This record gives sequence, C-alpha cells and structure tokens, in this order.
Amino acid sequence: MVWRSTPLLLLLVVLTVASAARSFSMNHPATLDVDRASILTAGAMLSDAGSSPASLQLRAPGYPLVLTMLAKLDAEFSAGIACSSEERTNCAFGPVLDVLLLIQTVLPAIALVIAGAIAWELSRSVEISAIMVCLTLLFGRFDDAPTGLFAHVWYLVTAMLAMYFLVSALTHSNYARAVGTGVAIAAAASFEPTFLIVAPTAMLALMRVGRGPAGAACLFAGCLAAVAIMIFVMHTLHYDPIALWRHSAWHLSERVAFNQLDEQSWWCGLLLPVPFIGGLATGLFPEPTVASFGYYVPGTFVHDGTNRIFPAVLSQPGGPLGQMRWLVNNYVILQPIDFLAASAPLFVRGLMAATGVLGLVGLLHIRRLLRWSSIEPSRAAVLAVLWCTGALLLANTLVTANPIGINPTLAFVFAYAVAYVACGA
Repeated sequence: MVWRSTPLLLLLVVLTVASAARSFSMNHPATLDVDRASILTAGAMLSDAGSSPASLQLRAPGYPLVLTMLAKLDAEFSAGIACSSEERTNCAFGPVLDVLLLIQTVLPAIALVIAGAIAWELSRSVEISAIMVCLTLLFGRFDDAPTGLFAHVWYLVTAMLAMYFLVSALTHSNYARAVGTGVAIAAAASFEPTFLIVAPTAMLALMRVGRGPAGAACLFAGCLAAVAIMIFVMHTLHYDPIALWRHSAWHLSERVAFNQLDEQSWWCGLLLPVPFIGGLATGLFPEPTVASFGYYVPGTFVHDGTNRIFPAVLSQPGGPLGQMRWLVNNYVILQPIDFLAASAPLFVRGLMAATGVLGLVGLLHIRRLLRWSSIEPSRAAVLAVLWCTGALLLANTLVTANPIGINPTLAFVFAYAVAYVACGA
C-alpha cells in the first residue's frame, strides 16, 4: 500500500494541504455561483414531494441527489434550493452550505491522494509517485474546480476511485476490488453518464489482460448493484429518470453546435488548445473566431448549443426518445460531414484543454511508457488505465463538447507517463 511509504505519505500530506488551501480560497467567492440545471432538478425533486413538472429535471442524478439529501436534513438549505430555483438573488442556504463547500474543498485533495495511490500501485516507486503527484497538482487542475454548487469535484473523485479499484484489482488479483470498480464507475456515471463507457472497456481489460471472465463478471455485478441502489434512492427522492436523457441531449446539443465550423474556425479550434501554438493562434485568427471556443457567453458554440439547439430539442413531441431521435437525425445523420469534421478540433480540445503543457509532454512519453512497462508485472494495469482513458476521451468527443474536467483521468495518465520515463523505470 502507498501508506507504508513514509516519504510519499509525507509528500501527499503536504501537497494535500496545499491543494485544499488553494481550493478553499477559490471555493468561497463573494457571491455563490451555482449550476442552474442541478438546482432546478433538485428544486423539482423537493417541490411538493415530487409533484413539480418533471420537465424541470435536467441533470444526471448524482449532484441533484446530493443537494436533495442535504435539503431533507435541513429546512434552511431546502428553502435556499427553492429560492435559487426560482432565480431569486441573495438566497440563504444556512450553515449546511458551508459544510457542503468544505467537503467540496477537500474532495480535489482526496482525488490527488487517490492519484498518488494509483501511481504507487503501478510502479511501487516513491520517486515516480512523488513526481506524478507534483505534476498533477501543478498542471492537472485537480484543485481548479468551479466555485459554488457544481458537480465537477464529485465526478473527479469517483472517476479516480474507479481507476484505483481497477488498477488494484489487476495488480492484486482481487475480485472484491473488481466489484468496487463497478460501484465506482456507476457512481461516476451518475454525475457524467458518458463515464459508463469505462465499464465495458474495463471489463474487456479484465478479460484480455487481467483476471479473465470472473473479474469482468465481478465488475459487472458491482456496477449493477450500484445502479439498483441508485434507482431505489432516485425513486425515494422523486428523481425522474428521463432527466438522464435530457442531460445527454444537452451535451449532444453543445456538441452539434460545432457543426457550424467553417475552414477558418476549424483550424482555430484545432490549434487553440495546443500549448505554445495556441498562443500564436490567438494572433493569427480574428478575435470573434477565437472567442467562439469559450464557455457559455453569447457568441460561443456551447452557448448556442445550450440556448438555441437544446430548447428546440425539448420542444419536440414524442417524449425523450423522440427528442433524441430528432436531434440525432437533424444534426448527425443529415450533417455527417460537418459532424465528423468537428470531431478533430473537439478531440484536441478534450486532449489538451484541461492538461496544457503536461498533456503535450505526457503525450510524447506514452509510447515509451508502453515499451518500458511491457516487462513489468503492472503491464496489464497500465494498459487498462490507458484503454479506459482513451475510450472516455473518444466517447466525449463524439457526444459532448469536451468541456474542461469531463476527462478527469487524462491528467493522471500524462503525469504518470512523464514521471515513469523521467525516473528511467
């Protein structure tokens, strides 16, 4: 275990405190920022024991369930959710909000500790683990979570936990940890449904390079059990499962907004996320073109997807399946060239936007990592992490706009590759 290495443990403690301190300073703004869709979903779940119109439920269940359970424990926090869902200002959430923000301040630091534990399981090297932790803290944006009421930090921790269980299941031939992998994957998918692609990928890794069909069956059983428990909790707290379709439709609406890329915008989107080159690109392309790749302000592609395409999707008849069919038919099937062409800049966006220089350097070290680790016992675990990370990146490229934070394991992969090669392991 990583905890038996005193130098690494001390380093993790120091860096965890530093990460938590930075996250704390960022997570206590003068005015509270919230994810409107999560607030609306939680407000609909609380309103008259679930009698509120289901159309208000827009988010995957993970974070709305967190908010709803806290609201059930504290009337003042519940009133704050109701106030905020009505778009009123100066809503009071009570002391429970401070507890929630404190938890969310600590979660990125916990994710950093989990990353260190994964590196230790893979390498059994204090040096590699220490360098990986430092690189992840400096460049991985683990403590760069959105301030206020957002689900990102919960997704980050559950995703890293899934990777830890998968790696330890492979390195220790432990079926119980394979079950834990399935549970953690289901938990992460409750915040971002695209993470569910990790389940079949991890099962394939367990069958091809790991513990065989039994390990894959244990992972599937853990995932199924977690989903069953989640369905029960969702039903108890009046969550509408159709909101999962709306969440997915919202992501795809942002994705297909990039079908509008012309040649100039395509090149700009391809170069902008790349470190060093992106800085030059801002001077080569017109300012409106560069700004169009930003987040949620008028003139950006994602703003257009959220505020023009997504409402059009919700207005279609036929329920959630009919709405999704309309979206896919009009923007994917009828615009295949535009959709596929936009995949290249969106792939680079997902690959580089959240990791910066670490992503560029780490990418150059992946091949050597694979070659050098081929003779080590952890080879299967390294391959499993790479497969799962690659599958998630490809899935998000196809059905989301690859926003920062939606591929949380990429920073670990790049940091571990650099650390591994740097130590000459």
